[in-house]
Amino acid sequence: MRTSLDPAAPPGFVRRVLWLANRTAGSWPGDALGAQLTALLRELLPAGIETHVALVDGHAAVKQQARQFLGLSSDPAAIVVGGGGGTLRATIEAVFERPGAADRMRLAPLRLGSGNVLARRLGVPKDPFEGIHRISQAICDGAVETSTIVRCEYHDPGTDGDSTPRVAYSATMAGLGQFGRVPADLARGRGLIRTARPVLRALLGVESTTNCEYVLALLARGVRCAVRPATAETVGVSFDGQTEKLRLLAGVIMSFAIPGVPFDPAVGAGQLEAKCFLLSLDSRRTVLSLALAPRRAIDRARTYTLTSEKVLELRLCDRPAAGFFLDEDPCTFTGSLRFGIAGALNFVSLPAADPQISKTSKGTA
Repeated sequence: MRTSLDPAAPPGFVRRVLWLANRTAGSWPGDALGAQLTALLRELLPAGIETHVALVDGHAAVKQQARQFLGLSSDPAAIVVGGGGGTLRATIEAVFERPGAADRMRLAPLRLGSGNVLARRLGVPKDPFEGIHRISQAICDGAVETSTIVRCEYHDPGTDGDSTPRVAYSATMAGLGQFGRVPADLARGRGLIRTARPVLRALLGVESTTNCEYVLALLARGVRCAVRPATAETVGVSFDGQTEKLRLLAGVIMSFAIPGVPFDPAVGAGQLEAKCFLLSLDSRRTVLSLALAPRRAIDRARTYTLTSEKVLELRLCDRPAAGFFLDEDPCTFTGSLRFGIAGALNFVSLPAADPQISKTSKGTA
């Protein structure tokens, strides 16, 4: 029996739904609770919506399942994505790789990863059962919130023999310079971070622990640059017909404000654009200023507005390869990076929280 939605009600826009969960995500609740989430979603969606389920391991499997789902039909559809930023990005890549799919798709991220930046912005609750309740209602209501998707082109060191650049996408932010190396540092989990991680997760939870780890890792990289400035790469920046060269301390590309990130892109609703902020390492005092008076340092950042027509290119001048990240996924590029706007993607717009759901959600599964 369907408990909270009228099975006879016509679903808003959506005809098919895929529940796509990554069991290796940072907050995956385990297979038993995962099965309860699956049962709850099936129970809440009206009978008129065709429901598919894929519980997989890793981003590659997520992308493959999303591709298969998109290839089954051209009917309007939604994907409920259980995982973090990397899981969501893998799904978005599958959508944008299929021409026309973004126009008939909407995504609903569930907070089962370590970062969950976009899910938090959309108001998805931390409790996954409450999240399933509210996402199910939102799918049937048909309300959406549009977000800008950034397109990135780069050459991966593992494909040096291939002249075709790799194309990737970002829904939340891209990190450059020393900031762009942080997810790789955390993935290696060396020293103090590896030792402290289980304790911090027990005390603070996965998302807060991730924020603490980012701060510690970035601080360590800042100290390294202050001691040895050549740690930071020198890049040539090309944008809107202008070119300049700088030693890059840190950079970020984003289309909406993110708590904990001291940059505000100030992109208005409906604007298909993103902002790039680059901090140059002019002297060792730059690093000290960033630590002690971050607002003063940030006010000196170079700012570029990316649109569908204006593309930003970074070229390495003093080394063959460097690291960066897309939505918390560590990447490495050789030669140059190009960033532009891929387009927009619709995400389900959640209704206001119902206090009764949060009290009873686990019991309904």
